[in-house]
Amino acid sequence: MLKRYFKLPQIFYINFLLLFSGTLLIASFIVYYSIQEIEVKQFTNQLRSEIAYVRARLDEGKSLDVAGNEMSEIMGRHLRVTLISMDGTVIFDNEADVSSMENHSNRPEVMSAKRDGFGTAVRYSKTVKNDRIYVAKSIEWNGKPAILRLSVSLETIMQDFRMLWLRMASVFLAALVIGYFISRALQRGIDEELGKLTDYLKAIADKNYNANFS
Repeated sequence: MLKRYFKLPQIFYINFLLLFSGTLLIASFIVYYSIQEIEVKQFTNQLRSEIAYVRARLDEGKSLDVAGNEMSEIMGRHLRVTLISMDGTVIFDNEADVSSMENHSNRPEVMSAKRDGFGTAVRYSKTVKNDRIYVAKSIEWNGKPAILRLSVSLETIMQDFRMLWLRMASVFLAALVIGYFISRALQRGIDEELGKLTDYLKAIADKNYNANFS
């Protein structure tokens, strides 16, 4: 049925387009999750270092707000800084009003920090409404144990993915253009050969047995 509406090279081109589109879609998912895994590990390791810096600045008498801003300027991206008491009450947060924040004792990174001294998590934040990487550390605050937590948005990972996707889309479009011209060249070649064959068969039908197919 398809051959009634499309010539042979066009069928090849459509099949190529479908195959390439499916490959691009699958590759996009694979690349996205690969980038996400790599970036999450990288940001988690960076946050481990950054939380140590913030802790050191607190020991020097800096406020959480100042220490967080300094670290954000050094790293070139905004850090969310949160201080949480051992009972889960939020004492400080540089992105939200602590009076309206719910108890954080059930947050996985907080539970890990209370249990092991250090905790990490990748999850959705109900407070700031986006996906984030969290690193939490058990510290002393004004002579009492508390949890210092840093986090960064996963939007950075999406930015990397969008840049890679644009590159892949550019390659895809270039392949489509090349495929189109190859299809046209094949079509012209096949049309020329079919024309010769038609002329030869007509000559034979007219009993011109000296006709050559060339």
